[in-house]
Amino acid sequence: MRNFKRLATSLVAIALIVAFSSCEKQPVAKDGNYEVSIAINNLTPSLKKGTVDGENTGNLPECSDAEADYAIVGLIDPNGKPVASMHLPILGVDDGTQTVVVKTKTLGEYTIDLFEVYDAEDNLIWAAPKPGSEYYDWVTNKIGDTFTVEAFKKLKVDIDVLCWQPYSYKEFGYFWFDIDKTRVKTLCFFGDVCTKFYEDFHNFDGSPYVGQEYMGYDFPAIFYVLIKDSEGEVINNMEVNSNEEWYGNEPLCIEFPDIEGQDDEYTFEIYLAYPDGTWPLVYTSDPFMAEDDLEDITGDDGIFDFVVGNCSWEGNDANIELDPYLLLPDHGTIEILYGNFKSPNFFDYFEIGLLEGFDNPLYPEELKGESTYGYCGDIWNFITTDIYDVDIYPTHTEEALANIPAEYAAYPWGSLNWMANFAPVEETTSEIARHYQAAIWMVIHGMGNDVMNRIEGLAGIQIKQADIDFANEALNNHSDYKVRTGDYVVLLFDPVETEENVIDGSRDNMIQLVLTRVDP
Repeated sequence: MRNFKRLATSLVAIALIVAFSSCEKQPVAKDGNYEVSIAINNLTPSLKKGTVDGENTGNLPECSDAEADYAIVGLIDPNGKPVASMHLPILGVDDGTQTVVVKTKTLGEYTIDLFEVYDAEDNLIWAAPKPGSEYYDWVTNKIGDTFTVEAFKKLKVDIDVLCWQPYSYKEFGYFWFDIDKTRVKTLCFFGDVCTKFYEDFHNFDGSPYVGQEYMGYDFPAIFYVLIKDSEGEVINNMEVNSNEEWYGNEPLCIEFPDIEGQDDEYTFEIYLAYPDGTWPLVYTSDPFMAEDDLEDITGDDGIFDFVVGNCSWEGNDANIELDPYLLLPDHGTIEILYGNFKSPNFFDYFEIGLLEGFDNPLYPEELKGESTYGYCGDIWNFITTDIYDVDIYPTHTEEALANIPAEYAAYPWGSLNWMANFAPVEETTSEIARHYQAAIWMVIHGMGNDVMNRIEGLAGIQIKQADIDFANEALNNHSDYKVRTGDYVVLLFDPVETEENVIDGSRDNMIQLVLTRVDP
């Protein structure tokens, strides 16, 4: 994992009311004063990123906790001539969000061309973003908007102001300015991928990772993030929500609104780039409120760190460890070939011909070529040497287990995955394969007399105490085993139900055990 020091980014929209008049309307002569007021409202949720490498590109003042003292307002009058800039003191009412009264004698259409707010030390603290700046599209009521002053009518004109709060995850520790107004907060994200398939990520034609500098199995994740409101609507800009441009080598920071007086609930979703060019959803956060302290989400470094897979199983400092990358077919056509016992790499009870559906070059090596090897799961139903269409299910994640058919849901998958990696043998022979198969059946079906008799009646297996001890160790001490870096993963090949493969009302089924390694 890479350790960064970060500083959150925030934009703050402050509600001001600039009254161009006040109190009750008095009788007015034809050359009298006409009343106008300007209210400066909150941001809309349609946001665009306005920083480049942490730099303010929107010509906005940096946020501070200074109190507003006066506003400088510029207008274009109905004749197209600039009105002299007005210096309007801000009253200490409504939390300092209202100016003194201003009056005008000229009726017609005015254009706002400047709006800036200063503190008592003449420091610019809020401003309406200028046309052409990065933040101009953040606001709804903006510089360049027009309003019409009519006789005997009070008029309220809306405008939005912003300030800019910088971040730097490279030079500073994490903090932000606590300004209790409507603001735009920032969530920053950084991810790692840990996988043995790193060459697929970086060499496969069309992969977003081609061109990324990397040093092996641990490399920066390329991803995009969606922040959604409680209605499921995306509130961040889709054009600036990915780190693909910089190959994931720096955090991705996304801004979202915290509008004062509203209970804004959000979730964020992370979509990871796969080497085949797809971007599957890999994580959805718990709901959080806009006003929540983001440190509760990111930790004290200000970045939501995630790991796809696991390079340091114990003591990982990531906020979340996500499921490992493993690209597998959902379906395929196989042929069961009994009794070959010739796998050079792992134990095999029978050979499995791989006929159709296994031609993706990104599938694991064990699913490439003409055949692979496996074990039987159901002791009670025979699997004949035949061709089967199968559905394929991995068993190494909670999500994968949730998709397994109901008839296999109670199988002790944690114990079986442990057995796939810690068999107490050092060589492969047909005799060892039979005893390993016996232990698998005991783990799945139990150790009652009916099971033991069935095992000894199949393939001439004579149960040994070592088989029983291995099964008990798997069941009693490793039922919650989680697949780790470099481990094998158990796959379930489930024959699709047809008239031909239903025997005595039950489907044939087969577990392919110790099929492929995955780096979580």
